[in-house]
Amino acid sequence: MAVSEKVLEQFIRGNADATRMLVEHYNKELFNLCFRLTLSRPDAEDLYQATWMKAIRGAARYRHREFRAWLFKICINQFRDNCRRNQSKAKIFRESYDSSDAKELLMEAAESNESAEACYERQANRALLVAEINRLP
Repeated sequence: MAVSEKVLEQFIRGNADATRMLVEHYNKELFNLCFRLTLSRPDAEDLYQATWMKAIRGAARYRHREFRAWLFKICINQFRDNCRRNQSKAKIFRESYDSSDAKELLMEAAESNESAEACYERQANRALLVAEINRLP
């Protein structure tokens, strides 16, 4: 069942009741798309929420196309953005891990039953101390 033009017009104007009606109408269908894309319930919930946030913020740009198609396009684009963002984070982690300092840090943390953060902090403090000692006359 399609959503009425009146509801869409009210949504564009920021009407909370119209927004609620659209969320209820597309709830199951949109969540199923999110789950099919992410294959994870928590990630699907995050994608679902991000999709509605973008749709609500961009309501003024909605141009009387098929609302379902517009909403699903937002979802798919958000998913792609998330994938790109995650690939960038993974690349940064891989580059950090490839450095010998990071490998040593992780090995030291594993051997000492200390968290990597605590180990990093201890090494950073040690490096500051050495730098200050080297500055002494």
